[in-house]
Amino acid sequence: QSIAAMGRVFGSACQKLDVGGLNSEELVSALQNFVTSTKGQLRYLNWTADGSNTLSALLEMCRASPLLTTFKVYTDDLDAANLDEFASAVSSACPLLDCVKLRSPRSPAEDYQWHFPRSKRLDFDSGMTYGEPICYDNVELTLRSCVHAVEVDFGGDTTVTSRLVDLV
Repeated sequence: QSIAAMGRVFGSACQKLDVGGLNSEELVSALQNFVTSTKGQLRYLNWTADGSNTLSALLEMCRASPLLTTFKVYTDDLDAANLDEFASAVSSACPLLDCVKLRSPRSPAEDYQWHFPRSKRLDFDSGMTYGEPICYDNVELTLRSCVHAVEVDFGGDTTVTSRLVDLV
């Protein structure tokens, strides 16, 4: 009820939304209604949830928020098996995104960043697993796609190989 009340009060004036601790379908549904009440004016969405089946709700929120420029998602629902499809769908729904953080097994540059050509920062930080071989084909795809980038983040645990330097 309180989420619905906030939607009625803030409505389209809400441009930034940080959400955490969603653990029921009822809360996810209420938040989805809240995002819809912004009438497409939401610019920033940071979502942290350990619930199940939140990806379809997130995609609906993205479709209701075509002006999003920042999208950060930390959920167990997102994994290597569905990451590429999810990133592609989000990119189509929100073409203005220039900052995207998704849970991924490797770096964003290797796993999904090419879907977001407006990215301002190329992120080579190694994500959740370390010591994996670099996926150079995806890095090259990211470098060719993200032509608006003005920063590069190699992270503290990223090994900068000569091949990576050549690509950059």
